[in-house]
Amino acid sequence: MFESLDGVLLCGGTALARCYLQHRVSYDLDFFMNSRFDPQALLKQLNEAAGIQVEDVVIDHRDGIAVQIHGMTKVDGFPLKISFIEDVYDGMFPTFWKDMGAVSVHTDDLDGLMHRKLRTISGAGLSISGLPEGGRHAARDLFDIYVLSTTYKPVSQFIAEINAHGANFPVESYEVGIKSLNWLSLLDDFDEMETIEPFTVDVKAIRKELERL
Repeated sequence: MFESLDGVLLCGGTALARCYLQHRVSYDLDFFMNSRFDPQALLKQLNEAAGIQVEDVVIDHRDGIAVQIHGMTKVDGFPLKISFIEDVYDGMFPTFWKDMGAVSVHTDDLDGLMHRKLRTISGAGLSISGLPEGGRHAARDLFDIYVLSTTYKPVSQFIAEINAHGANFPVESYEVGIKSLNWLSLLDDFDEMETIEPFTVDVKAIRKELERL
């Protein structure tokens, strides 16, 4: 399957977990395309050229935002969530071919994956309402950032370094996103997360680390 997607990056939690951190179980496939694309044409190409059939498709093709396709597919008979997203950060960080089990995948280096994870919290920046615009606050993203911050590079240091090189990461939007979280509403999601030893979920520790800027 991966060989049929030449020039496309696998990023997100699965790339982070299976190519680098080995910290949790993740199967969702998040592919990033290096240019704006026609969703229907891509779905047709995937089906005809690669035998990849995407079902329960949701397409977001609005002006001003990254084109996105989300749906379900099967790999070796197992159902998986799959997404194709226009990559607005193409070229910002080095990319590599990394082993992921029995296959190799094209993905960002660890800095690139950490940058993308932080952007899921910050979104595009603060909206008129004072909240992050387009930000997502899933338990798995928070856990990923926590592990990155404690085993690779502290969030504050990482943001300072990439902004010194022109990344223009919206620090205030990230801070607001973290500090406005309803952590109690995420407890069930944290409990359901499958971690890999020696990593465990400690929500208090996660919150303390992510709020430390």
